Amino acid sequence: MTAFGLRARLRERIRRLGRRSLLFDVASGTLITLVGLFGVWLLTGPLADVYAKLGRPIDTPLGLMLIGTVGMTAPLVVRRLFPVSVLAVITAAYLLVGFARVPEYVSSSIALLVVVYTVGAYAPRHARISRALHVVLVTGVAVYQLTRADYSSVQGLDPAELALVTLYDRITAVMVTVIAYAFAWILGDAVRRSRERQAELTRRTAELAEANRTIGRQAVADERLRIARELHDVVAHHVSVMGLQAGAARRVLDRDRDTAVRALHVVEDTGRRAVDELQRLLGMLRGGEHGDGLDGPQPRMSDLVTLVGRMRDTGLDVRVRTSGAQPPLPAGVELSVYRVVQEALTNALKHAGSSARVDVDLEYSAEQLRLAVRSRAAPGARRTTPRPDAGRGLIGMQERVGMHGGHLSTHALGDGGFEVLATIPV
Repeated sequence: MTAFGLRARLRERIRRLGRRSLLFDVASGTLITLVGLFGVWLLTGPLADVYAKLGRPIDTPLGLMLIGTVGMTAPLVVRRLFPVSVLAVITAAYLLVGFARVPEYVSSSIALLVVVYTVGAYAPRHARISRALHVVLVTGVAVYQLTRADYSSVQGLDPAELALVTLYDRITAVMVTVIAYAFAWILGDAVRRSRERQAELTRRTAELAEANRTIGRQAVADERLRIARELHDVVAHHVSVMGLQAGAARRVLDRDRDTAVRALHVVEDTGRRAVDELQRLLGMLRGGEHGDGLDGPQPRMSDLVTLVGRMRDTGLDVRVRTSGAQPPLPAGVELSVYRVVQEALTNALKHAGSSARVDVDLEYSAEQLRLAVRSRAAPGARRTTPRPDAGRGLIGMQERVGMHGGHLSTHALGDGGFEVLATIPV
């Protein structure tokens, strides 16, 4: 890895740990080093004569004591930045000072426990070198403990007693040491697992919050789509009827006043209904601010009779046939069927003329509802072709039927007519 890559990794580690953690490591590592140096000063100064009188003179060179103490404690200042490397350095220093019988134990023992904990908590989970170094360290400590105790100079002990007390002392020292280091490793591993669970919980919380935001945006989009469908169905239907009837009234106003008056009555009635529908939609939109949504009164299957009657008033020859018994249907299905029939009749009026014939067939079965709307222009009348940009009504019909698991298809008939077929599971 290049120097630039190493610097980038170091900056990332520093950013991840944070300034407070690094300052704590520097302070604690420096403190442990000072404790070790203070111990060296005691052993080589005020306590040197005391140990000599006890028959255990301090004969280790001062330089080796200083190197060993600093080598085992100073690396702790970067223990969380480079946990495995620090473990390797401290392990090597321990093996050096341990088998050289450097007598300073306090700072070295603290350093060993701290670095073992750090490796368990911060080293990569699958770093095999950290596990190997840990085994080497524990083995070295155990061997050192086994060779350290010496009671041969004690008076009054026969060989059996000497062997027993030596064995007990060494085994006890090894067990305590190994258990202490194992506990430090397990504690570090537990801290790591807790940190990983917290990170995973934070990640999942963020994902859940993002999912909630996505669901909220989708709900808004769905609500807007529902509003758009309602506006299209209401405005397109009523405005188309009003435009066609106004045009018919204009054409016959001079020669057939009664027909013109009837057409204008249809325009008036349709305009009033359009205003009522738009006010209903506006009321539901305002209610949606308080969580009501588009849940106001909606057209049902029973309203098809009124719809067909209004379309007949425009001149359309609408014939409705029903087969089978109508099962109980959800309000959403009834609204969708009503809007599909409304859109199909509006298209027939717009493109086949007010004198067209429209057959509406409703067939109920135990599995599905089948709807067919077929329109044919009157003999001699010309059927207009929809503009290329027209088609939102057909798309709206497909969406309405599709959201109930149904299928809708539209196609032209051979005799110049047009057919809308829809099936909806019930």
